[in-house]
Amino acid sequence: ATGTSVGTLTTTGSATYTGTIGATQAIKLLNTGATGATDTYSGPVKAVNTHITGAATNVTFTQGLTGALNFDVTGGTVTIGAGYNMTGAVTANGNCGTLAMAGAGEVTGLVGVDATHTLAAVTVAGAGVDNFDNTVFATTMTLAGASTVNLKGGFTGTTLAYGGSGATVVV
Repeated sequence: ATGTSVGTLTTTGSATYTGTIGATQAIKLLNTGATGATDTYSGPVKAVNTHITGAATNVTFTQGLTGALNFDVTGGTVTIGAGYNMTGAVTANGNCGTLAMAGAGEVTGLVGVDATHTLAAVTVAGAGVDNFDNTVFATTMTLAGASTVNLKGGFTGTTLAYGGSGATVVV
């Protein structure tokens, strides 16, 4: 049916996935990032829920992710490609997971939920403007490069670090 989500995609190892996932309908569930895996999605991905299921994993969405993202276990990094967006909320089961914005992108939903369900880290690299439309709950937020970061909902965490020259934060 048009407008409803269908199906589940579960990955179990390292791979590169090409093409668009959820082009006409969002998939219901994407389970990716098995322990120790490196997964790269080279096309746009639209999933109602995406779960990072393993520790010490790296998942890259080179053309962005639409839908909710959840880190199920400690460890793991999700990178959103430069110039693309994370359209949805990013949550974690405890203090875990790293969201990395490669530059000039936007996160439309909450990052973390509260001080108990926070991300371990958020990093912003590259040049350009990155917008966080809601509150960012993360233990550490690191700005690398000459980026401008708009924290429209503010930042709640322990450390806001400037790893590059020329980074600007607007709250």
